[in-house]
Amino acid sequence: MNRTLAAVAAAVCVAGSAPVLAQGWYGGLSIGKGGVNISAAEVGLSSGTLDDSDTSFGARIGYDFSRHIGVEAAYYNLGEYEFSGLLGPFPANGQTKNKSYNISLVGNLPFGDRDQFVAYGKVGYARTRVSANADVIGFTGTSTEWESEAVYGLGVKYMVDKQWGLFGEWSRLNDSQIEQWMVGALVRF
Repeated sequence: MNRTLAAVAAAVCVAGSAPVLAQGWYGGLSIGKGGVNISAAEVGLSSGTLDDSDTSFGARIGYDFSRHIGVEAAYYNLGEYEFSGLLGPFPANGQTKNKSYNISLVGNLPFGDRDQFVAYGKVGYARTRVSANADVIGFTGTSTEWESEAVYGLGVKYMVDKQWGLFGEWSRLNDSQIEQWMVGALVRF
């Protein structure tokens, strides 16, 4: 984790020293499909099932220092995942709700004369909240945990005009093993 924080801090310092060809602020909203890449056995259930996908939503705000580099802060509601199976000899079922707050360095690769198409990659730091509710033979319990982890992703943007655009993106939370495929719209202001 310390290496991730050091890498993000170094990247932000490099971004801050980029030429002052500021492209400015932008914001965006997205919707997509999230998926957990773990098995029921990895969460302690034997003979169990784990619902591994759900709809996810996101909101982001960012600042492009130049055509090629920027920073972005984002919030994602990663969905709810249901599980059932045996916890030891006892039947168990429940669900988890996942949310994540991210800050990332974004590298842009514009194409064309008007930078209408842009491929991008991002790497950063995420703070992920997992809330779980479980019922084991009639006894219920809840738990909430926060995890610090790396986040990274790849995407493409299509700028309809200088102010409005559309994007598609894949991203992954490293330790939570949650991946997202999202589409969305953004506006520059």
